[in-house]
Amino acid sequence: MAIRNIGPKGTYIKESNVMNYLPANLGIGIGILHEFSDDHTIAFTGELNRLLVPTPSTVNETGDPNIFDFQEKSVLQGMLSSFGDAPGGPGEDFNENMYSLGIEYRYKFIIGRIGHFNEHRTKGNRKLLGTGIGVRFEGIGFDVSYVGTLKNRSPMEGWSVTFSYDFKPVGKQPVLNK
Repeated sequence: MAIRNIGPKGTYIKESNVMNYLPANLGIGIGILHEFSDDHTIAFTGELNRLLVPTPSTVNETGDPNIFDFQEKSVLQGMLSSFGDAPGGPGEDFNENMYSLGIEYRYKFIIGRIGHFNEHRTKGNRKLLGTGIGVRFEGIGFDVSYVGTLKNRSPMEGWSVTFSYDFKPVGKQPVLNK
């Protein structure tokens, strides 16, 4: 479980006095790893993710006439209200959740992955399928992946290449008993 991207409101337009929420979100996930042997493993993962910002509205009853009421909530009030402020009630609130599923298979130093991301049709309708391969050797990693859309085009669609290095801590490491 993780709550990410919490912080003060900011403005995205230089001349504007309207402060906007950062896209804070709550992620709850689970993963199951099965080791067939030292050389073969498979992992199954799933995540439920939810944006923790208030639902925008055009209601303006208090304060500055240029700032809508939902924008006047504090960051914490906005995060908490995001669980029950959908105009369509609990059903619409439930539709604001996003779901991801993934599978990773590892054979020695070669890794293959596939994953799916789903968003409700009334809340963006993004449906993405990603696949990738990677290698790991002596702390060095190289990954290539592709994300494609199953419905409407998305800016998330395309190729990605990642190089990584696993920095080992310096000094004597504690020995863990199994």
